[in-house]
Amino acid sequence: MISDYIVQMVAGMIHGEIRMTVHKKIVRKYADLDDRQDPFVTDKKFMESVLGRPPLSMPDIFSEHSMIYYARLDLEPDNIILAGPVCVMGNTAEAEQFMRETHGITDMVRIPYCDMTNFLNGVLLLYYEGTGREISIQDLCAYHGISGWEKEKSMKEFHNTMFLRKEEKKLHNPYEHEERKLMSIQEGRLEELESCQKEVWTGELGKVAENPMRQEKNMAIIVIVLASRAAIRGGVSAEFAFSMADHDIIQIERMNDIIAIRAATLQYEMEFAKLVNRQRGAKNLYVKKAEEYVYLHLHESIRVSDIANTLKINPDYLTKVFQKEKGISVYKYIQLEKMREAKRLLSYSSYSISEVAAFLSFNSQSHFTKCFKKVYGETPAVYRKNIKEQRI
Repeated sequence: MISDYIVQMVAGMIHGEIRMTVHKKIVRKYADLDDRQDPFVTDKKFMESVLGRPPLSMPDIFSEHSMIYYARLDLEPDNIILAGPVCVMGNTAEAEQFMRETHGITDMVRIPYCDMTNFLNGVLLLYYEGTGREISIQDLCAYHGISGWEKEKSMKEFHNTMFLRKEEKKLHNPYEHEERKLMSIQEGRLEELESCQKEVWTGELGKVAENPMRQEKNMAIIVIVLASRAAIRGGVSAEFAFSMADHDIIQIERMNDIIAIRAATLQYEMEFAKLVNRQRGAKNLYVKKAEEYVYLHLHESIRVSDIANTLKINPDYLTKVFQKEKGISVYKYIQLEKMREAKRLLSYSSYSISEVAAFLSFNSQSHFTKCFKKVYGETPAVYRKNIKEQRI
């Protein structure tokens, strides 16, 4: 039997209610969810349907409204654990409205947010404590994968789609076009990328969603991911490219205008190519690795010896090759990158100047101000003031 301590810890981990049931009745709740907000209490049919689900050899993970998740764990024939609901996406207000309308919850309802990975880890920990079986998230996802019947249905739909495309001569745009675009990004050739973007083909883009807006967003996401990987192959820091792609995708998700999405996608492709273009001159592997180290540690105090030790080379050698390739010392490069980061924070965040200085590991605000003025010719306060005035 699972100890109360473990269940209580998991309830805190997933931020959601966990219930112990015996003979189809709730005998213990662990997160103090008010009964008036609990769908297993307010909606008897829902409770019956969940307890009536066939027992599985692994945790039973199921959802409502695409974002509200639950788990059922069969420890013994008459001892079942029910976990949830948790919302695995940010829009909890929409989930809460669904819960009120679907499960007869008249009281104010609050659905906790929980990252999907944390939710699954919590469920698997409970399952291990109750059964002694070690299961990974990959095992769980594979177990809940597509059934044989669904695979057969999917294959029939696929072959039917292929047949209709051939009959109607509706083919995709040629792969060579995509290959040239990605190569132009990888090699930082801006004019070639712009030329590729202007090409017109009689084929079609792939269909990746039924809804037109979702189709546009999905295609944009695919393009951004491919462009980011091409930029990495072109020498851009993987972490920087991943972060930039994440940012671009979030911006796409916020848009609700097809023309704006298409324009932004073209712009994001070009930005990745520009990143490659700006560093095409860098050929020394140690220089690239040093740049990546600086990017990943901007919020720390960085010493040249730290970088050299990480790269397993002599600090003097690193200084020499860096100066030869970049035209500036490693120390100067670190300072310039910190100032660029400071500029971004002053432009786009609400952090105070003292907070920005602390984030970038300056020992005092006055030292930070002195460095900033040396690079940009004005103090951080004046720079931020000018930026605000320009936006008015």
